[in-house]
Amino acid sequence: MPSLYGFCNRVRHITMVARMRIIVGKVKRTTVNLDTELVGEAREILGTRTTTDTVHEALRDVIRREALRHLAEHDWGMTLEDLNEMRTPRTFG
Repeated sequence: MPSLYGFCNRVRHITMVARMRIIVGKVKRTTVNLDTELVGEAREILGTRTTTDTVHEALRDVIRREALRHLAEHDWGMTLEDLNEMRTPRTFG
């Protein structure tokens, strides 16, 4: 017969995995060798609590920065003067 301690740990694990799937979508369990000092520094910078949260937030940041870089390289066909004109308040009436 399984112990109550083992049962409680299993329930906690299932709950944690269920929460991760809700937040992240798909979850892949893997083993990664991480530099603990780098993780600690990243955790402080990102304001995360766990290593998993730190890795997820760092991955999101890399994806966000790449999207911003891509947008910055795009030729929008506008000059700085065009943008300033668009920002000028207009009155209707």
